[in-house]
Amino acid sequence: MSGRSKTFRAKAQTPSRSTRAGLNFPVGRVHRQLRESGYARRITGDAPVYLAAVLEYICTEILDLAGNVTYDLKKARIKPDFVNLAVRNDAELDELFKNAHIPQSTVRPHIHRALLTKHDQSKLNAHVSTFNAAVSKKKLENEKPKKKAIGKGC
Repeated sequence: MSGRSKTFRAKAQTPSRSTRAGLNFPVGRVHRQLRESGYARRITGDAPVYLAAVLEYICTEILDLAGNVTYDLKKARIKPDFVNLAVRNDAELDELFKNAHIPQSTVRPHIHRALLTKHDQSKLNAHVSTFNAAVSKKKLENEKPKKKAIGKGC
């Protein structure tokens, strides 16, 4: 009898919970940290997925705003100062992170207008006007009225 070698079929890897949820943040790590933190004795399977999705959304918002600030200042790299500036210029994020300190960033970016020179005031006004124009444009895009179908018998 000749010895036959057994051929094993390679099992397909099961996709991770992050992949199944369509997230980039690690759901398994969030679940482990929730269990180890001791907030509750039992944690459902949906809770870490939801928390990872919320964390990913907040990080995306912050990085998007910081990228816009970096582009406005004609720089190529996002620095902690730009993240701080982006968070402090957004009302909702500023409220969310009002007690947070961003490491390696300077103090809160607010200088009273009376202390600025005329040249600095003109630069500040130009920057504020471009920032406000971008914000208003974004609001208009989000609030476009939906077209209603006009048909007979309405």
